[in-house]
Amino acid sequence: MPFELGMTIAWAETAQSKHYWIVSNQNNIGFKNRLVDLNGYDHFVHKGTVGGVFQALLDAFDKPDVSITEMKQIYRKLRQFGVELQQTYRWNNLFQPSAFRRLVIAAAKIKSAIENPIM
Repeated sequence: MPFELGMTIAWAETAQSKHYWIVSNQNNIGFKNRLVDLNGYDHFVHKGTVGGVFQALLDAFDKPDVSITEMKQIYRKLRQFGVELQQTYRWNNLFQPSAFRRLVIAAAKIKSAIENPIM
């Protein structure tokens, strides 16, 4: 993965784009030794947990209008939807384009339903 990260950073630094990159890892053990050129940049550690990933994303992208509680609600519902997709279509991989598109659409609908509950 260091090659791909290097390409991403090079693109962001040299291209006339609004490209943004972050580095996230499960822990800091050995991380700084493997990628010493990035010691001046923030590393977002997620500790291998869903909550840790959400906290790392909030730290990286600074979205004050989003809470970890809301992210976990969306995650739980989306995870169940993913299980149903796999059972319905007999998919082994939710990262194939057709499955992933359905997950993206479902996530947006779930988020909207949480933000605007019907009373």
